[in-house]
Amino acid sequence: MTIFLDANTVISILRKNVNMRVIDNLKMYPKNRVKVPSMVKAELIAGALISDNQKANLRNTEKTLSFFQIVPFDDAAAEMYGKIKARLEKSGNMIGPNDLIIAATVLSRGGTLVTSNTKEFSRVEGLDLVDWFV
Repeated sequence: MTIFLDANTVISILRKNVNMRVIDNLKMYPKNRVKVPSMVKAELIAGALISDNQKANLRNTEKTLSFFQIVPFDDAAAEMYGKIKARLEKSGNMIGPNDLIIAATVLSRGGTLVTSNTKEFSRVEGLDLVDWFV
């Protein structure tokens, strides 16, 4: 199984008071089975750039992300995005645009998303979710 880390999971790794449950779970997967959607990278970089300590936070973010393969939003993800968005709009259960891109990236690759935001992501039909924070 390939897992994809949501921003809240990577943030947990970045923090000094890291959630050891996240670290313990990560150790169960080979490095090539742990990935980060490019939209998550974008969210983390934006967060670092609006922080009070931009340089250090950006450096820490880039260093942490270097341990994972960053998966781009490609044509397969774009097609999945269209399907997910149409389904969610018809049902009146839209999710945020960044989360939609993340879900499409993960779903197009048959992965599992590790997130504490299961309330929003559970609206995406067929998306496998794991919450390491409960």
